[in-house]
Amino acid sequence: MNHDAETEALRRALRGLPEEAPPPSVWLSLQVRHALEFRQPRPQRWRIAAAAAVLLAAPLLVWRMPGPDRSPPGLGPELIELRAIDRELQLRYLDGASDEELAPLWRRRADLLQPRATPSPAPVTLSI
Repeated sequence: MNHDAETEALRRALRGLPEEAPPPSVWLSLQVRHALEFRQPRPQRWRIAAAAAVLLAAPLLVWRMPGPDRSPPGLGPELIELRAIDRELQLRYLDGASDEELAPLWRRRADLLQPRATPSPAPVTLSI
């Protein structure tokens, strides 16, 4: 006998056997296992809700956050003014300003830097 004939004979023999149902306790455990193994995954709504809440709350958090301080700690008004003068000088150089227009800014800048350039007369001692 060849392979196809053997397969066909086996199929006829199996079709001739009576079909029996398993006992109720076995049938119930089979149904539970099948349900656990092949259950449809449901969308997890709490994850979607959490993502939506974060996306909705993000603009509020950014809006409530304090902005960066314009001056770093320890900078006095002189240094802030010095930065403003430097920015103004840069802008005027880009605009092609003449030396007469730039001279007052350079004088003010030099006046602001003068107290910083002179060393303090008394030495500073640190006590620990």
